[in-house]
Amino acid sequence: GFSGGGGGGGGGGGGGGGGGGGGDREGDRKLFIGGLDWNIDDEELRRIFDKIGAIESAKVIQDRETNRSRGFGFVTFSSAEEAQRAISEYNGTDIRGRSVTVKLAEEKPG
Repeated sequence: GFSGGGGGGGGGGGGGGGGGGGGDREGDRKLFIGGLDWNIDDEELRRIFDKIGAIESAKVIQDRETNRSRGFGFVTFSSAEEAQRAISEYNGTDIRGRSVTVKLAEEKPG
């Protein structure tokens, strides 16, 4: 009997719309990254965290007057699970010789 080749694996689930209740709220996926080297920009921040998973946005906060990095930024992952993994992989580690802080941008109340 010919069992036809198994159909291609289902396409990656489309980005779940911000469905109410339950889903991964942005607050659970958005990380605060502190202690960054001042030369790190959005691109590099994204590259650093890229190996963890899909990144929706990576932003280094800059001083409005000087346009220099203020040494911290935010990275939003596509899932809360990836955000947690990034915390455990990177929090307290050295990036470019500086120890960085990686934590949820919104501490959950309670």
